[in-house]
Amino acid sequence: MDLESELRRAMAEQVAEATAPPSLVADVKRRHRRRATRIRATVGAAAASVVALALVPTYQSFRATPAGAPETTASPNGVSVLQQPERPP
Repeated sequence: MDLESELRRAMAEQVAEATAPPSLVADVKRRHRRRATRIRATVGAAAASVVALALVPTYQSFRATPAGAPETTASPNGVSVLQQPERPP
C-alpha cells in the first residue's frame, strides 16, 4: 500500500461515524442573516454620513448672501471687507 491509500483509509475510519448536527443548516442561515444585517447597517450608516456631509455645503450655498449685499460689503467694525489697506509710499 502506498501512503496516499493509507491516509485515505485512516481518514475514512475517523469520519465514518461522524454526522452533522441537525441544526447545522439553521445555524448557517442564522449566521448569514446576522452578517448580512451587519453589512447593511454599516453601508446604511456610511451612506447617511456621506449624505449629511454633502448636505452641509449644499445648505450653506442655498442660504448664501448675494454679492453686494450690506452683510458682505461691510464688516462689523465698519470697514469694508473689499477695501485694501493703504500702502505707505
